[in-house]
Amino acid sequence: MAANKVERLWPWHVAFRTIQNWVEKKYSGAEVIADDDACDAARSLANLRLLSADVPPLPLKMCDRPAICKCKYRHFHDRRRSD
Repeated sequence: MAANKVERLWPWHVAFRTIQNWVEKKYSGAEVIADDDACDAARSLANLRLLSADVPPLPLKMCDRPAICKCKYRHFHDRRRSD
């Protein structure tokens, strides 16, 4: 009898995980972490969380030191802040 109960609940679990994954992908994002000697373009993006689709590639187009760029990304499952 318990097996039947699990089988009836199982599609709900799959639907919940599917919705949760969609929300995580919809709001996933990143921010550019500028190095101490980063260019002005990278510093202008400090503390700015962007959606994954809007995050610019590194080195930035306006970077005046692309050969020595040490900027990185910090990824977030949800780019929206809780504060």
